[in-house]
Amino acid sequence: MALVYRGWPAGRRAMQANMGVVCGADRRAAAGHARRQLQGYGEYLVDALRLAETTPQACFDAIDADAGDWAAVARSHQREPLLFALMHLGNWDVLGGAYSARCGDLGVLIEPLGHSALDAAIQNDRRELGMTPLDARRDARAALRALRDNGALAVLFDRPLHSDEHGITASFFGSPCRLPQGMARLALATGARVVPLGCVRTAPGRFQFRGLVEPGFDYRRTDDRTRDVQALTQDLLDVFQPWVRRHPDQWYQFRPFFLPS
Repeated sequence: MALVYRGWPAGRRAMQANMGVVCGADRRAAAGHARRQLQGYGEYLVDALRLAETTPQACFDAIDADAGDWAAVARSHQREPLLFALMHLGNWDVLGGAYSARCGDLGVLIEPLGHSALDAAIQNDRRELGMTPLDARRDARAALRALRDNGALAVLFDRPLHSDEHGITASFFGSPCRLPQGMARLALATGARVVPLGCVRTAPGRFQFRGLVEPGFDYRRTDDRTRDVQALTQDLLDVFQPWVRRHPDQWYQFRPFFLPS
């Protein structure tokens, strides 16, 4: 990964710029976090290759999480629609396997990587762990139906957009960013309970993680849908900010996340 870091100037600049906002203006510290970020993503890729040999129970056992938090989530399974809001923080696939072991089926809204064979392998492994991949471009109605039937759906909501792309402008670490609004609109359209969720590695090179969950998260609903989407997106970023601050090396963003000042 050190060679990739040196040989990928665009990615290196983006990671350093992102880490500069998260960790302050110290360029040396930002570069160090960026290098470790790429190393951590390498471990995530190794985990992904091993998913075919991993069971849902193994995922559950690998996560150190508060039993009360798991119980709070489990009590809601199939009693109300659950929308898990995730960022590219740690290992989100392990969370899916763990949820499947404890609660049951979980839909995951995905965006294809652009490589058909790789996409097929990854999505097949997710199915083996009890997840149901739903293509964000083709299966939006299926995702909506799942939530309206008191199902559970996980969505990564931190894909950065350009300033001229359709989305929501919010603030993260005091700097503006622009994000898709689909997840927030799904929540508001279905009345789903939104649960911010993360899963960070606790030891380099080991399949051991700590679950991050905010089971008491709530959001506002008014007659102004645009304002509600904005508020929900911002509230989620506010939950994730201290998690990313504590684990900047595990926030895998390789494109410029923040809008130019």
